[in-house]
Amino acid sequence: MEKVLKNNYSDATLFEVAEFFKVLGDPTRIKIVSALFENGELCVNDIVDVVDVSRTAVSHQLRILKDKRIISFRKEGQMKFYHLDDAHVEVIVLLTITHLNHQ
Repeated sequence: MEKVLKNNYSDATLFEVAEFFKVLGDPTRIKIVSALFENGELCVNDIVDVVDVSRTAVSHQLRILKDKRIISFRKEGQMKFYHLDDAHVEVIVLLTITHLNHQ
């Protein structure tokens, strides 16, 4: 009980955690995130090929992921190359997969 009392997270923090998982709760977005941690960096056309959805749908999902700081991009000319914002995202997804596969 003492540990629970020490970690009294604010409602705002808990809301952000819930929002983070809500964003990752979409199958297309999780496919995009998985593709990025498997390949490192991809342009929109490559992401479209990997996740097998329309360019419009990919662009929409990328915007949501970018807004929540799950991914970021670098620009080379007119091309944008997307990558995970930091290694924590990969760890969270891999730990979740490990948890789900745990017997």
